[in-house]
Amino acid sequence: MEKKPVRRVVTGHDEQGKAVVLIDGPTPYVNQRGEGNVVQLLWMTNESPADLSHTRDQAAQKTGVPPPPNGAILRVVDFAPYDGTVPKGIDHHEILKQMGIDPATQGYHRVNNSGKPCRICFVLIDSQDPPAWKKDWKPK
Repeated sequence: MEKKPVRRVVTGHDEQGKAVVLIDGPTPYVNQRGEGNVVQLLWMTNESPADLSHTRDQAAQKTGVPPPPNGAILRVVDFAPYDGTVPKGIDHHEILKQMGIDPATQGYHRVNNSGKPCRICFVLIDSQDPPAWKKDWKPK
């Protein structure tokens, strides 16, 4: 699937407190997965409330699918059209585990069957586990 870059505009403040543009351009943090999906990381925080006093590129750090403790992640994912077959060499269960999904309970194949790429913006915010998860809850 063709990679269509996402323009990232990050603002901050200078020493006098004036709003300034820190970053303006396509995100360099792009990962194309074997199944064709393209993941673009735009921003990440490591604390809540977020520390806005720095000028470093918060997306320039390693991360998994979930946000860091007390943090948040902003990413855009382009899902390739699904034609009914999984590409050779792709381990669907391993992909689910990387995403923090238990294949035994939530392993059904969610697919983009529109025939066209599907772009979704995800904002993931750390939270406490729901009480039901602590009771060994399983979906019906």
